[in-house]
Amino acid sequence: MAPDDRQRHFDVIILGGGPGGTAAGMTLLKRDGVDVAVVEASNYTSPRIGESLTPGVRPLLEYLDIWQRFRSEQSLESFGSQAAWGSDYLQALDYMFTPHGAGWCLDRVRFDRMLASAFRDRGGHLLTNTHFVGCVRKSNGSWGVQVKDAEKNLRQISCKYLIDATGRRGQLARHLNVSRAMHDRLVGIGRIGQFSADQSVESVTQVEACEYGWWYTSPVPGNKISVVLMCDADIVSRRQAARPDRWQSLLKDTKLIDERIRGIEFTAKPEAFPCFSSCLKQVGGKDWVAVGDAAASHDPLSATGIPHAIGSGIHGALVAANALFSNGGLLQSYQQSIYTDFQQYLRTHWRYYQREPRWPESTFWKRRRTPISIDPNATIGRAAPTSSDLDQGLVHLPARHSQQLFERCQPGHAAHQIVSAFANDHPQIPDQRIILGLQELVVSGYLKVGS
Repeated sequence: MAPDDRQRHFDVIILGGGPGGTAAGMTLLKRDGVDVAVVEASNYTSPRIGESLTPGVRPLLEYLDIWQRFRSEQSLESFGSQAAWGSDYLQALDYMFTPHGAGWCLDRVRFDRMLASAFRDRGGHLLTNTHFVGCVRKSNGSWGVQVKDAEKNLRQISCKYLIDATGRRGQLARHLNVSRAMHDRLVGIGRIGQFSADQSVESVTQVEACEYGWWYTSPVPGNKISVVLMCDADIVSRRQAARPDRWQSLLKDTKLIDERIRGIEFTAKPEAFPCFSSCLKQVGGKDWVAVGDAAASHDPLSATGIPHAIGSGIHGALVAANALFSNGGLLQSYQQSIYTDFQQYLRTHWRYYQREPRWPESTFWKRRRTPISIDPNATIGRAAPTSSDLDQGLVHLPARHSQQLFERCQPGHAAHQIVSAFANDHPQIPDQRIILGLQELVVSGYLKVGS
């Protein structure tokens, strides 16, 4: 952090300098006279697991006036994806006939650094190696934002408006006690491997489903490749899948991924990162808004992470400008668009996971494939007075929540009443998961229909 930034007042402070945050910053800087700062915890040098970028991102980069720079810096084109999903054989989805041409296998560190550099070059204040600590509303209506710099010094900067672009952590929303509905506990466990000079790999992303989740590989510039296991956090813990030896053993059990990466060398240990699907109950207020994964996060299978971050960053910046210079009416339409898009995502997500029927008894797949069949008007009662073994075999809710849901089931209450009451006490759990948890208690014999 530069000395003259340490006690500064800005119009807007953006927490998080990833694609969503820097896109919001560049959008705000399109308006003359707006003073914007981005607070970023890293310095854009730490390795990042690579990923692919679909062709449809081009209009967003053109809006940010960064398309040509992107094309000059990201040269590894991707021609599509292949997936062994629902069968042992790869099926291809090519970009050849899309209106925007090929996609890209990203050098993610360079991509994020490019966006941050463009923001700074256009007059934005980029505060790297700086961590958000907390914030308070001052008596004059502005925000006092406490941050910690690389030397662990606490500083306070201030602004009129805050944008939360801190990813799935949603640090500002959490600080403001805004609830986030968590639809799953998906995590990625990944490594980057190096091919030898005489090896090469086709420039496509490859996905392979397995009993406990799915794997993907994506080429990375420099003759490297990202290899990632996607699995639920509790399954990762039970299988110890984050340990290098266990991760490697599971990888060797794959049929297609292991063959694709044969001969590569891994130098770093597996890195874990959150990939859960979630959505904030409230995506903004009169003087703040959340963008990117901080507002709503998607399963990486959707390949929408970066486009969603940039698109919502642009939209969130317009919400901020509207609040600062007009009546603030854009927030409602932004919130509705986030919710509508997320509901559509959930429907598509459900349909895609339905295409994989090979492991019907797997915990991972049960969580994503079990249909809701319980009648919302059915009266639910207890089949047994106690539930001492609720942690055995239940997959849709953690044991403590299953226990609490069991205790909610008093005589004469309908399923929809039980779900509604439980949801009021647990706003972080989506209704769908509560319904499936209740249904599972019935199917497992802990509860009965009709009492």
